[in-house]
Parts: sequence; structure tokens; C-alpha cells
Amino acid sequence: MSNWIIVIVGLFILFTVGHTATLAPSSHVKPCQSSNFGPRLKAIKDILFTAQDVNYTYNIRICNDVKNHPGAAIVQTDRKTKKTYVIGKSDNLTVKAGSNWMLLTYGNGDAYNHHCNKRPRKGLVMLTCASGTSSVVSVLEEYKEKSPVTNDCYYLFEMVTNVACGNDNTPPLPLSPGSIFVIVVIALLCGFLILGILLKVIVFGARGKDAVPCVDFWTTFFTLQADGCDYMCRCKKSFTAHGDWDNRDNDYSPELFQDKKSNADDRLLSP
Repeated sequence: MSNWIIVIVGLFILFTVGHTATLAPSSHVKPCQSSNFGPRLKAIKDILFTAQDVNYTYNIRICNDVKNHPGAAIVQTDRKTKKTYVIGKSDNLTVKAGSNWMLLTYGNGDAYNHHCNKRPRKGLVMLTCASGTSSVVSVLEEYKEKSPVTNDCYYLFEMVTNVACGNDNTPPLPLSPGSIFVIVVIALLCGFLILGILLKVIVFGARGKDAVPCVDFWTTFFTLQADGCDYMCRCKKSFTAHGDWDNRDNDYSPELFQDKKSNADDRLLSP
């Protein structure tokens, strides 16, 4: 009986260890080989990206190694001494992505000599959505935390490329279609007024309000809007349809105002 127990326990351990060993290689998929980010990142793997600041130049490769530096994704070169430092390695990459951005974090670089608690260097590459891809990268900052607890330090770069635009690889529209429509309507209206005024002033010699194109329409436009609001929202009858302007509190019609004024003068002059 004890022999059977030993055999069963041995088979269980063998199966467990073998199953774990089988799953271990596939439990972690590198970002450059993943189905989510691999095709997008490999589209720029043959481009050598360069950046520089006051003291250093930087060479960056995505899903590839910098020339003469096997395994290095970001290499820093001192412009005076020509000494090089590996900021991040290709096999130590993590990726975070949104709808129009990607953040690549390369770690396990050369350790700092004195500051940052002698931790390994780390580089963050922010990919922002844009049409096309530029090989020139911006150096945003070299962050050195002064806290003695974490001493988190990193180099932050910004890269503009269409691989950060999502599946359609198109940059987002800066304005919505409704905003574009409103802007077009306002631009056409302003152009109509400006050209109309110039035409009436230069060609016809109009002056004052007569220079405004369609002046009769604009003088009654807002009155008609108020009349429509009363008719539709307040269930009042239309003043323009029935001609009942005498009962209206505010009379904005010049013609009717002149008629009422003339009638008032006639009553004052009557014996």
C-alpha cells in the first residue's frame, strides 16, 4: 500500500513540475513579440532615433539594438569625453498604451556612479500620435529624485509617430465635426458681411446703415425670432400675422413706430 502511495505522489510531483516548466516560457511575452504592440513597434524598428541636450547625445532603437552596443535600446554619449552609458536594454521593456499614446520603459541600464543610490539607469520614451514619424526625439528631462528612500531616476524622451495612433494609425481630429461646421458657417457669414459692405460702399457709395447688406433683413431678424419664441413656446398669437402691434409692449418696427407717433401727434393737435 505504501508503495502505491509513493508512486502516486511521485507522478503528481512529476506532472506538476512538468506542467509548470511547459507554461513558464510562454507566461511572459515580450512587448515586441506580442500581438498587441509587436506589429506597431516593429514598424519603426529600423529607424535610429537621435536626441541631444547640452552635454549628451542619445541614440534610441525600438525593438532593436543600438549599433556597437548589443542588447542596448538607449545609449547616452558624453559629447566631450565620448564615453557611453547604456540607459535601457531591449530585453527589459514594458509598454503602456492609450488611444493616442504609448509609453515605453527601458530599464536595467548602467548603474549611476554616485547619485540616485547607484541604481541602474532607466529610460522612458513617450510616443505621441502624429502623421508620419520623425527620427528626431525631444529630451524632456532627466529626473533625479532627492528622496533617500526611493531615489527614482529616469530619462524622459518624447517621440512623434503614427504607430501611437491606435489600430487605424491616423492622428485624432483636433476639432469635432460639429465645431468645424460652426466655424465654417461663421466664416462664411463674416465673409458675406465684409464683402457686401465693401461692395456697397465702393461701388454704390452707400453710407451708414445703408452699407450693410440686406439691412432690412437684419433689422427685423431678432424681432422675428422673438415673435417665433412667443408663438411656439408661450402659445401666443403671431403679431406679424395678425398685425396686432398696438397690444405689443415693445414695438421694434420702424414703420409702425412712425405711424403710431404720427397718430399721437394728430391727437395733440386736434381741437
